[in-house]
Amino acid sequence: GYECYGYYPLDKSIKLIATNTAKTSSGIWSQIIVNITRIVVVKKLLNKIKPNIVLAIGTIPSTILALTTRKNKNYIAIGSEHQNPSTYPLNFITKKIRNWSYKYLDAVVVLTEYSKQWVIKNTTAKLIKCIANPINYPIISIDPTIKPQNVIAANKKILLAVGGLARVKGFDMLITAFNSITNKHQNWQLVILGEGEDRANLEQQIKQLNLQDKISLPGAVGNIVDWYQVADIFILSSRYEGFGCVLVEAMAYGLPVVSFDCKTGPSDIITHGIDGLLVESGNIQQLATTLDNLMTDDLLCKQLATAAIKVRNRFSLDTIMKEWSSLFKVLHIKTD
Repeated sequence: GYECYGYYPLDKSIKLIATNTAKTSSGIWSQIIVNITRIVVVKKLLNKIKPNIVLAIGTIPSTILALTTRKNKNYIAIGSEHQNPSTYPLNFITKKIRNWSYKYLDAVVVLTEYSKQWVIKNTTAKLIKCIANPINYPIISIDPTIKPQNVIAANKKILLAVGGLARVKGFDMLITAFNSITNKHQNWQLVILGEGEDRANLEQQIKQLNLQDKISLPGAVGNIVDWYQVADIFILSSRYEGFGCVLVEAMAYGLPVVSFDCKTGPSDIITHGIDGLLVESGNIQQLATTLDNLMTDDLLCKQLATAAIKVRNRFSLDTIMKEWSSLFKVLHIKTD
């Protein structure tokens, strides 16, 4: 049997333990006090459980694990960077502690080659392994549900983008690029799925450009598969990414994709001109030109889409788990 934790079904053999530590506050010293509390709580918990392996997900948990492990070598400690480590927002003190403390971890797992090189150069980590996020294909639909036909105008082709409505996702740049070519592509509609603090700014931008009937912001959806299946082109316009899971998802569902070549992720996922198109990061004019060309080239769309679906195997759960098994063998962890 399974229970659901967030978006993910968990096997009943998985035991969830809430540590109930305080949330991080904005002040530097307050953050430090909170993290010291977390170290104490985690140390007590690990001493009680006596695990064989401890895996920390993310920068702060990995730093806490490294500090907890500093004088405790009774388990294998694996940290991970699931964001772009060069842009992850850390205060000066925490950044210095993270970079110094990683030497106490047995390994650090990153998502991209850029992140791997950054961790090698900037931290004391001894072993760094690049293991991408797997794709859960086919994707399971959950609530909320918004049917595409309730948003998309009849006989329109769809340029689809997905992500939180935040500046990092670069939707303001995408709207500017789309505006410059929309007169040539009257039969296209831009749909941006997601929710966030930048909604008001994006709505104002759309209104100022008089694009209300050409750009839609339906909100967050759980039936993302329905949208991938009706879209014609997928675009990732982020200023930076940790990896870019939505890019892999769109490719798995056979969409031709265009992405800014931002740090980090897109260049690890897309082979330019083969299974997608990469655009110079932040170059709005080049993005507009690339979209313009692709929106009029059905043959190129078909070629890119045909190659794109190979990500189903490249990033399958089986493929990614083999990478983890390889790391465990290096760390002399038995997997049988």
